[in-house]
Amino acid sequence: MYEAWHRDGKRHGDDVPAEVWRDPETGNITKESWRRDGIPHRDGNLPARRSISKSGIFTEESYYRLGQPHREDGPAIVQRDLKTGNLTCQNWYLHVRFDRPDDGPVIEHRDANTGVVTYEEYHDLGGNILHRGDGPAIIERDPKTGQVIHEEFYSHGEPWPAPNGGVETLDI
Repeated sequence: MYEAWHRDGKRHGDDVPAEVWRDPETGNITKESWRRDGIPHRDGNLPARRSISKSGIFTEESYYRLGQPHREDGPAIVQRDLKTGNLTCQNWYLHVRFDRPDDGPVIEHRDANTGVVTYEEYHDLGGNILHRGDGPAIIERDPKTGQVIHEEFYSHGEPWPAPNGGVETLDI
């Protein structure tokens, strides 16, 4: 079941979601989307989109400002496993660019069962270019052990060789 609210012919909701999807059997909300003049937007550091499983787990929360992914104090895109609710993905955006204030990875994937971080990606401050001055810009790990299985090093978007002792590729 789908419901939508409009203003001037565009999907819009100020204090309520502009779109709501419901489970046809239970009537429970499965997805909500806030929009301003037709584009994803929500004020107050609240998600503009969220999906909810039948068991009540928020499986996706996406933060948007004026149609662009944006969140000042956390990841703008958060995904959780449908069954366990465990965090599986988070992407950090600030004003549509990959950015994370604590210099952590801007993209992070986790195994739903083990919780191990399986993928990390680092970008230059405020940009969309692979970069990390003090380590690999891309790191892949084994989902069971957490052992690093692949690393890629970048400086301002340009690949560079792994320093001595760095893992470039490890077949397991």
